[in-house]
Amino acid sequence: MSRALELASSATERTTAVTDALLALTVSGGLVRIRRTAPASWRRAVWLAALASFAASALLGTVVHGLALAPHLADTLWQPLYGLLGVAVALFAAGAVADWRGERVSRVSVPALLSLAGGFYLAARLSGGDFRVFLLFQAAALLFALCVYGRLARLRRPGAGIMTLALAVSLAAGAVQAANGVMVTLVWPFDHNGLFHLVQLVGVVLLIRGLTLILQPDRSSTR
Repeated sequence: MSRALELASSATERTTAVTDALLALTVSGGLVRIRRTAPASWRRAVWLAALASFAASALLGTVVHGLALAPHLADTLWQPLYGLLGVAVALFAAGAVADWRGERVSRVSVPALLSLAGGFYLAARLSGGDFRVFLLFQAAALLFALCVYGRLARLRRPGAGIMTLALAVSLAAGAVQAANGVMVTLVWPFDHNGLFHLVQLVGVVLLIRGLTLILQPDRSSTR
């Protein structure tokens, strides 16, 4: 039991764990803020569920990267982590659909998006755990959401411009994560995973700000 609580020997794994923990805390703070500032709605529920899944995956990532776990235990924990990431990405897309086409279309899209996420998860497993397979699904979903919020920004929808910037940063973070082998020392050493988390932190802060604006009632429709 004591070995299971040992820190990972790799310095980059430890910094990755710390940045994962920062992501989990930041997203959790965003959850609280959105619950307090945005009125209850289907759109808010979808985004809260997406953020909760993302925070849970980051928390699991803290454990998997930060502790020296037995290989079979680490592999067991990776599976719900990937699953939660898939749910988060699918619900991100569903949230974009809700802002673009409304609640009814978003409700219909959720089962299909979750099934698609499950399909990419299985494909990643069948490919021997190649996470780049899942990154394709993530990139496609974020590109779709980027196009949606870019269009809404042109229509001057409050918060859409910030959402567009947040999604662009998230796509850039995904590109960093895909660059396996990158190593940078910023006081402490960071590999591609740790750098991904640092860039993603900026995207999360922007996303939360955008959501607090875009989830407010559209007062123009009541005039």
